[in-house]
Amino acid sequence: MPVQVENLSQRRIMSRKHKNLPVATEELMRPIESAGVLIPQPEDVERYLHTHSDLTSLLPSVCKTVSERFGKTALLSLEIYRDPEFGDESLLLIVRQSPYDERVLEIIDDISDQYADEIDQASGSFRVTTDFLLQQKATRSVVDDEFEKQKQAFESISPEELVPYQGQFVAAIDGKIIDSDKDLIELDQRILQRYGDVPVYITKVGERAIFNIPTPFVR
Repeated sequence: MPVQVENLSQRRIMSRKHKNLPVATEELMRPIESAGVLIPQPEDVERYLHTHSDLTSLLPSVCKTVSERFGKTALLSLEIYRDPEFGDESLLLIVRQSPYDERVLEIIDDISDQYADEIDQASGSFRVTTDFLLQQKATRSVVDDEFEKQKQAFESISPEELVPYQGQFVAAIDGKIIDSDKDLIELDQRILQRYGDVPVYITKVGERAIFNIPTPFVR
């Protein structure tokens, strides 16, 4: 679907690269994300799994089962919930749909029963649940978070570094320019081929405009 590029900044939602996480944890994240699970705050999840390492053997299997049971109609998100009163933390695998299947709670209960013994024996708190947020709203929230992160990182680049790119579109990841081109579509396609599904900020240096371009990253 078309995605508006506001102030020449392209919003994308993609699976996140965990550049700063330990190798063992990154290997755990890989099968979870391959099951279609978003991890909006990977550092928080990594910290929780470091404390409750016995959950690491359980998560990939649960994520795969949830993904298979709900299919492509659901958005799955692995998040840390903090009790506002007591500060206790829980790891949640949240199922979101739009529209919601009338059997969503029944399916969640069925999956929870399937893994009840392993979950009860785990040192941490983990459960599969839903908050009944619309999938579109949930997706937009993650997109906006990623967009703002990449935008702020780009704005830390010095003006001197941007001088050679005047009048060109530039693509940046985490505040580092990785490519440029006068043609926005050519640049976008090249970034996809070279880097795959990574968060990318694209803007045109020295000009301001609004474009609508097709992108495969938001559905």
